Parts: sequence; C-alpha cells; structure tokens
Amino acid sequence: LIFALLRILFFENPFMAREKRAAKGGRARKSQSNTTENARSIDNTAGLSTLSSAALDMMNKRTENSTKDNYKSKLNSFYKWLRAKNPELWDSVSGVVRWSLLNSAIIPNFLSEEMWNKNGTAKSQSTMGNYRSAISNSYKDALHCTCLPSDMDKSISDFFAGYKRNCSKLKEKGLMKLDEGKRGFTMSGYRLTVMHGLKTISNSKTLLIVWFHLIYTWNLAARLASAVNLRTNLFGKSIDCFYVQFANHKGDEDGDNSWPKHIYANTFDP
Repeated sequence: LIFALLRILFFENPFMAREKRAAKGGRARKSQSNTTENARSIDNTAGLSTLSSAALDMMNKRTENSTKDNYKSKLNSFYKWLRAKNPELWDSVSGVVRWSLLNSAIIPNFLSEEMWNKNGTAKSQSTMGNYRSAISNSYKDALHCTCLPSDMDKSISDFFAGYKRNCSKLKEKGLMKLDEGKRGFTMSGYRLTVMHGLKTISNSKTLLIVWFHLIYTWNLAARLASAVNLRTNLFGKSIDCFYVQFANHKGDEDGDNSWPKHIYANTFDP
C-alpha cells in the first residue's frame, strides 16, 4: 500500500497512464480510420456513377446555393495559385485539380500567401475560414469522402491556430479591426429604422410588411432572412405569450435544435 501511494505521488499515476494510453490508441485508430475511409472512398468512386438524378439532386442539397456561390471566388483563387505554383497538380486537359495528389503542405502554403489584403492588412479569420471550407468541401466532393486525410487536416488546423493568435496580436497593436462581420443592432438603431419606415413608406401594405419584419427580427433576436421566411404554421400561443418556432436558421440549417422562442407583451413600451 505504501509503495502504491509513493508511486502515485512521485511517479506516473497508473490510472492517468491508462487514460493516456487509451487516448493515444484512440488517436491512432482515428488516423487509421481516416486513411481507410479515404482509400475506400476512392476505390468505390466507380459505383457512384450509377446514382440516379434524383439521388444526386438530393445529395447536392446538403450545401446551399448561396454558399456554393461564395465558394466559387475562393476556389478560383486557389486554382489560379495552383496552376502557377504547382502545375503538376492541375489537369490542364479536363481543367480540374488532381485532388488525390495533394499533400499536407499544399493548402497551408496557399493560405499563407492568401492571408494578406492588397493594402497589406491581414484578412479576417472568417474570410480565411471560407477558403478552408471551400477547399475542404471540393476535396471531399471530388474524392467522395467524408473527411480530409489526418495529416492534411492537422496541418490546416495548426495553421489556423497560429493565424488566430496572430490576428489577436495585430488587433492588440491596432493593425486589425477588433470586430468582424456584422455588428449588433442596438435599440436606438431599431427605433430609428422603424421611424424612418413609418415616415417614408406611403403604401400601407408595404409598411405593414416592413413593420412585421423589423419587429420580429428585433424581438426574436433573429436574422432578417429568418424573419422573411416566417409562416402562420410557425406561430403558436401559450398561457401568457405567443411563440415562434423557426424550422431552421443559419446556425442550425438542418433544424436539429429548433425550439420555440417566446414573445411577451411589453406593457411599458408597447
């Protein structure tokens, strides 16, 4: 018993060692699984030629058309860079990337040259993330696999971990904006927008639509694109309020975490 206590206190904890070995084994199995998955997907590519048009159409719906349009410009930059720096990875006859020949260094090398704007400032993390998503999506589509090879995925993740820290340092020095993307809609801005609509829109039907969208966007803390798609079947009534339940939204496009949003009357400022 004394020996066991001394071992735990001064040497490696046997229980922790067991957990470390299990975690290490899990990572090894995951790496082997990724390699096996990619090899199997490449071998089974020929079988996908028998898919019906309806099946292909349904498979293509997993990515929104607006997202695909956003990917196009990012992919065009990648294709241009690839033709100039790594022409052996570009099939000039068919005009496509030889995705199966990509190694773990290609994508980080491209991102390292694409991360600067023309004025010398660094691009935002969200913009760089779009490059990553576009390339990863095209890779998986071309090779019909569900994940990137483990070494490629790790090199990309390591690049973005460093880029995130680099951006925080640039923000600290005032060389990057502190905020990215859209800013929050304040109450004063909401009031100003509503009053502007009331004063400038003469058509009563248009005014009603604008009022409806603005008031539900504010009260539901939702995007305007979500409020536009509201239908009567999404509304419900509870004991002391009524609620709206979105079928899906940008943060949950599959609708897996859809729950009602309750709206209560504001007697102080109706």
